[in-house]
Amino acid sequence: MFIGWIHYNSITQVAAADYHLGKQQWGLFAQDSWKITRKITLDYGLRYDYGTVQTEQDGRVGVLGAVPNPSAGDRIGGTIYGATCHCSFENTYPYAFGPRLGLAYQVIPKTVIRAGIGLLYSFVPDLNAGPPLTGINQPGGLNPYVALAGGTAIPQPTFPDFNPGVYPTVPGSTNSAPAAVDINAGRPPRQLQYSIGLQREISRDFVLGAAYVGNRGVWWTTAGANLGLLEQISPATFAAYGLNPYTNPADDALLSQSASSAAAVQRFGHALTPYAGFNGTVLQALEAYPQFSTAGLGGTPLTMTNAPTGNTYYDSLQMTGTKRLSHGLQVNGTFTWSKALVSTREDFWNPASSSKTYQSTDQPFLFNSNIVYTVPKVLESFNKVVSQLARDWQVGVFLQYGSGFLLTPPTVTNGGLNPLTQVEGGTSYMLRVPGQPLYLKNPNCGCINPYDDQILNPAAWENPAAGQWGGNAYYGDFRGGWRPQENFNFGRNFRIRENMNFQIRAEFVNIFNRTYLGYPSTTYIPVSRNPAGQITGGFGTVNETLAPYSYSLPSAPANQNGVCSGDALCGLPRTGTLIGRFSF
Repeated sequence: MFIGWIHYNSITQVAAADYHLGKQQWGLFAQDSWKITRKITLDYGLRYDYGTVQTEQDGRVGVLGAVPNPSAGDRIGGTIYGATCHCSFENTYPYAFGPRLGLAYQVIPKTVIRAGIGLLYSFVPDLNAGPPLTGINQPGGLNPYVALAGGTAIPQPTFPDFNPGVYPTVPGSTNSAPAAVDINAGRPPRQLQYSIGLQREISRDFVLGAAYVGNRGVWWTTAGANLGLLEQISPATFAAYGLNPYTNPADDALLSQSASSAAAVQRFGHALTPYAGFNGTVLQALEAYPQFSTAGLGGTPLTMTNAPTGNTYYDSLQMTGTKRLSHGLQVNGTFTWSKALVSTREDFWNPASSSKTYQSTDQPFLFNSNIVYTVPKVLESFNKVVSQLARDWQVGVFLQYGSGFLLTPPTVTNGGLNPLTQVEGGTSYMLRVPGQPLYLKNPNCGCINPYDDQILNPAAWENPAAGQWGGNAYYGDFRGGWRPQENFNFGRNFRIRENMNFQIRAEFVNIFNRTYLGYPSTTYIPVSRNPAGQITGGFGTVNETLAPYSYSLPSAPANQNGVCSGDALCGLPRTGTLIGRFSF
């Protein structure tokens, strides 16, 4: 028998946080179809959507508010809570009416013109205000509550804590901030969709169609330039302090110094501290909410959650062909020629600089085809056994060919002398050099050896001049290689009895065993090589460890020489799967 004591050096107690978040989404829809004449049909309808904003049922969610913050010398920027301010952080949008109209007109026999237009609303974005959503009155430090050896009583943390100074968590620190919610974040994204097309029946079982399809979107929170940034410092603010960090390297370097450093005191005549206990940089001291600054130089800025500032634009020519089942064959094919854009703004302070750039998912050319052939009854008059074995086998082919996806241009390498990098804490891109080709090798040539070849041309890019804004996030002609897909399958159901069936099926992926290289790096650094002279990284190179764009499959085994036959991944491997299933 053993009798002893367990000794604890310290103990931590945390309050249980019990939130009850919720939202509602309602929709009503009415439609009708009116056959005006034998050749004209009109479809019309109206949908109404009503979505509430996400809330915590007892108002325990905290967000940035225009109230004094006791953790930052009572500067504006304390945390407010629904339970104490008796307010809503977002306005609910009550006008989400979406009319729809469609028209079909038979111009001549077997030829129909179709047109349509309608307004569509998405769901109201979630609040995304946490965690933590509200404060808990727990002290900071390594052992935040008590070291038992000191005999101190254990404090009882409570939930919720409606302290307006809960952020930053440690007074004087600059590493924590509550969520800042846009008052219009309850407005759902809206799209105007429209199309007009021609459909023609070539034969009894073969139909071709072509249509222009477009849409325009507004109020998107995840598209376009982020205009809800709260830590922006205007050129006028810099000028008021005699700073010009975009063209003066000394001023640029000063921004990263401590606000109470000797360099800051010498430059401004005093420490540039916005409140007692502030321990941030000169750049942070100039920002609107220095107590929450996470931007710094190249960091992540404090932004408005769900700011509905994004606009989208989509235009396309879409062609379809359908051969319905006849003689055992069914074929569907689609071809899309499109352009997808979003709004952007090169100069945050200048609305006149607003323009459009490509969406990251833009793929101008895309062809899909699905072919299914079912073996009909054959040879039945010759031999019934052979006919039974040969019939009803189904063969399927899926083909997809499309443009490569967009590559991101290299980011600027002149650091803080570029406004977007310096102020926003975002990403600014190099500018294209006129007359210089983007590629040293065509990414679709099938001749690239990633251990020897640099695909992209570093001379095609240059930094913007000091104080100038960078280039676009995407260019339509700056893309990686294409990604063809060719899959094949065949199988058959064998009906044994009424309630008994045996199915056999074989599926093959990448039937032609194509090799897909990873997309080249656009990080603007020199090419590096290992002792064997093989490329290991650098701008415009394909590192052998990179996975293909939009695929997550592992690389195939290396060959006997220990390399992938000069290819980065040895391809998306050709695989075959045989499936047998007996059901009863």
